[in-house]
Amino acid sequence: MSNKYIQFIQLSFLVLMLMMVSCQKENTNEVLPSRVNAYWPLEVGRSISYQVSQINIDSDIDLNDTLNYQIKEFVESVLEENDVYTSYRIERFYRTDSTKDWRILNVWQVKAFARHIRKTEENVDFIKLVTPVKLDEEWNGNAYNTNSTQTYRIEKIEPAAWPMGTYETVWVNQEDKSSLIDKHFEEEQYAIGIGMVSKTQINVELNIDPSKPWNERVTKGSIYYQTIIAFEAP
Repeated sequence: MSNKYIQFIQLSFLVLMLMMVSCQKENTNEVLPSRVNAYWPLEVGRSISYQVSQINIDSDIDLNDTLNYQIKEFVESVLEENDVYTSYRIERFYRTDSTKDWRILNVWQVKAFARHIRKTEENVDFIKLVTPVKLDEEWNGNAYNTNSTQTYRIEKIEPAAWPMGTYETVWVNQEDKSSLIDKHFEEEQYAIGIGMVSKTQINVELNIDPSKPWNERVTKGSIYYQTIIAFEAP
């Protein structure tokens, strides 16, 4: 067998292997329903506005206050882009109601990886959503901060109605611990093609009266609801 023939066989094998690797390589920018970028599309110029209701309760001092206001999260720019992730600057704005002008509140950051979305809130990183987006998928939301392990879980995926229309929506449970004397619950919802559409945080102490629902037994704590009211894309 000649050297030229052996070289030809080796070259052909190398080309075949390169073609196989190319075919198998994941296209991380492709938008599929099972990927995080489907439920959290990031693009400079996109914004989501929310109505917020924040309730603070302390029966010891006869406190039961409800604050209603609006928040807007605006993707202002790309901070960094490399082979591993793209980092975005998120400017957050505040106003008491729709008749007022938006005022800058703070700046957060979101990093979009191929297999998860990491959001920096008040300098603390949380893994908000992962690929594959599927029922019962679990992960440690605190994997990149110093807090104790907190298991996030996709509890439901189904169509839901929002102000913009009906969209396939993912329910991400972040915490759900309840007893006769307290309740701790955190959940976020993400609509396909939109992003986060709802957020709930409940951290309250309760009096012991099983005959009443939990919301009628709160003695101390906070309840936070954040729901989308508007969405804009460039």
